[in-house]
Amino acid sequence: MLRLGPDDVSDLDLIAIGIQATPDAAILDRVAAEVASGRLRVSIQETFALEEVPRAFDRFASGTLGKIGIRVSE
Repeated sequence: MLRLGPDDVSDLDLIAIGIQATPDAAILDRVAAEVASGRLRVSIQETFALEEVPRAFDRFASGTLGKIGIRVSE
């Protein structure tokens, strides 16, 4: 998996900041509202059925440009 930090982009015109969060229900509700309104868009690169989760993890580990979705029902 490709991970970039500040040292990896020091010669580029970029700023890299690592963020780790533990959102609570209020934050998740706000993010959901932003997505529902269209103000926030999430790039989903590929979607897998629930029984394909092992393949989805393999795909995620190989590096992605967007999110990977798992369908839990049809």
